[in-house]
Amino acid sequence: MHLEEEAAQAVALFRMLRAHLTRHGPEGLGPLIVSNTRGLADLLAVYLLAREGGLLVETADGLACELPITPLFESIGALERSEEILDAFWRIRSPGDRCAARARAKWS
Repeated sequence: MHLEEEAAQAVALFRMLRAHLTRHGPEGLGPLIVSNTRGLADLLAVYLLAREGGLLVETADGLACELPITPLFESIGALERSEEILDAFWRIRSPGDRCAARARAKWS
């Protein structure tokens, strides 16, 4: 599939992260922060790019991203909708996703 330049650069970055994980493990890498998250589509786009970059792995519970994906709500409107956005995000994410498991434990 042909990707526009910005998407191609993001996939290239994710492939570089994949290479780091393969060589060194997750040490030194933090979450993939989605700046200015306004809705569910912003988070799902990162999963799509992560898939193309090789960061999704098969687990017993389905596909999971090897790095946590963390929304950053920076506007008042996004903050007001953040609970709704996170609820929708957690409903569709794989139970095997490490970020979801940590977030659920932290916020429960």
